[in-house]
Amino acid sequence: MYVRRRPGTSRRESRIIESSERGMIARRTNFTAFFIHEIRMWGPWSPIHLLAVYTLVMLPVGVIAARRHVTERHRRTMVGIFVGGLVIAGLFTFYPGRIMYHVVFGP
Repeated sequence: MYVRRRPGTSRRESRIIESSERGMIARRTNFTAFFIHEIRMWGPWSPIHLLAVYTLVMLPVGVIAARRHVTERHRRTMVGIFVGGLVIAGLFTFYPGRIMYHVVFGP
């Protein structure tokens, strides 16, 4: 995972490059979440939109904490993004009536 990409590239530089790539993917994914309106709890909005906003706000907080070497804040922020943005959002994927619910559990 942290293999040197070119001669002379340090492990830290490789991690920075990988983190920025993951951040770009997260921003694109969160942006598309704002166009999902299948579960409407508050007008056109649902909990997935709150998770998208949470992830968009907390990702820079985690990066800034890492740059300032505040490891505890960085760790808590990244774990929160993982749990909120991946685990909880993954559970919403299997909400009854959604496509993945029918794929896994049948009609």
